[in-house]
Amino acid sequence: MKALGRLCLCGGIIGVLLFVSTSGASSLAARLGQHVTELLSLYRQIEEGTSWGEELERRSREVFHRLQTRYEIIDDVTAGRATLLEAAARFRGLETPNEPLAQLLRSIYGCASDEECRCRQVIAFLSHNSGDNPKRQARAAELERELSDYLEYAP
Repeated sequence: MKALGRLCLCGGIIGVLLFVSTSGASSLAARLGQHVTELLSLYRQIEEGTSWGEELERRSREVFHRLQTRYEIIDDVTAGRATLLEAAARFRGLETPNEPLAQLLRSIYGCASDEECRCRQVIAFLSHNSGDNPKRQARAAELERELSDYLEYAP
């Protein structure tokens, strides 16, 4: 009799445990499913953020390279290794075709042509980055006169 009582007691406990676990299992599964969905969403956001960060890093390197190249061009102009027109062509070569940029340069410098705008861009870059360097300041003034002469006699 004691064995039968124990067996009934164990069976009842197992039954209750099964009932509780099965009735809670669907809500547990639903909660786990929701958490997994949220986790996957977060992984996607992290991946997109990583991709965006990589894209920003790539663009930053491109901008830094263009800026560094502009300084090299200005060094060449200052040392007399490049003319104003050569420097303007090299400045233009650093950019991708961009009509809004050309329009912006025209509005800033009041130019009649893209070539004139690029020449003025070179002169402005040299002037703004000459600091206390009298050679660069003098070269910027020379280039301004050279551009004026060129525009005066250009067809």
